[in-house]
Amino acid sequence: RRLTVYAKASRRLRKKRVPDGVIGVDNAGNVVDSEQVKRTPFLERRMTIEYFEPNFIKRTIDGRIILKHELLSRRQYGVENYSITSLVDWRPYRFLTYTPSYKIEYSDPFNIQIANLTRRFDDTGPSRLHSTGHRFLFNFVDDTFNPSRGLRLDNNVDLYSKFLGSDKNFWVAMAEQTLYFQIFQLTRKSSVGLAFSLNTGFSSEFADTLAIPVDKRFRVGGEASVRGFAEDGIQPMDRNGTPLSNGGKSVFYFRSELNVPIYGWIDLLGFFDGGNLYQTNSDYRPWDLVALRYGAGAGFRLNTPVGPVKFGYAFVLDRKPGEDMGQIYFGVGPL
Repeated sequence: RRLTVYAKASRRLRKKRVPDGVIGVDNAGNVVDSEQVKRTPFLERRMTIEYFEPNFIKRTIDGRIILKHELLSRRQYGVENYSITSLVDWRPYRFLTYTPSYKIEYSDPFNIQIANLTRRFDDTGPSRLHSTGHRFLFNFVDDTFNPSRGLRLDNNVDLYSKFLGSDKNFWVAMAEQTLYFQIFQLTRKSSVGLAFSLNTGFSSEFADTLAIPVDKRFRVGGEASVRGFAEDGIQPMDRNGTPLSNGGKSVFYFRSELNVPIYGWIDLLGFFDGGNLYQTNSDYRPWDLVALRYGAGAGFRLNTPVGPVKFGYAFVLDRKPGEDMGQIYFGVGPL
């Protein structure tokens, strides 16, 4: 049995204050009454309590209950969220873990930037969301913390429905396939390795729901997807470069890393990523290579006992007006 308590908070060094009763401007540059502008004293605040019960009902099933509170200020929106999740991890085979879950959450988005073309279709108010999720994890790697060869498949689908108690009706599905393999064996304990990951996701509202809540839409860009871009820095655009929406209904991106041992537990690291975000599922065009956004860079990888730690710099290869040249990159994990 295990009880885990986690807390994290980071505070803005500078922030704009709008006095009560004074007309202000939101993050999108729209003039609004100050009561509509919710001040965010923290850039990020997370608090999590998790209880873990091993071998639930004396079988190869682990039970978990997670209580979570988040206050996040993202690139295009902020959100305050409270949730409770109950789930079990069932391992019918050594390489397969099936995780069904049920989640109840209260979500309150704020300071949302919305493209004018889709403003009237965006439902950005607070909502109560109840969902059931199903995750299938196939793990064929040689080492869970620092794999050098093998395949990992992670597929997840979440259903939000009024039949479950939710205010909204929509579904979200995500699939991730990651391949690790050795290119050249240098010594008995070191080799040149390559990791490649393909990620794709789809979502859609149904019944009387007009739009997926802004904090449940797909986003891409940053350390966990396409490096070189700012966090959530890639948005659906029209031909003139105007954002079409805040977030997308479908997403595609790939990540690749090449690591070359140079001394002891230090590797030279090179990476190349690409992907795009799509406003609707019918816009999904990952085969349109010209429309994908790309980032590449180099750095170092430290192979610690608890897994790789990586840092470096990533460049935007097809930089557009107003975009940064690149970003400092820091990450933890094999890819």
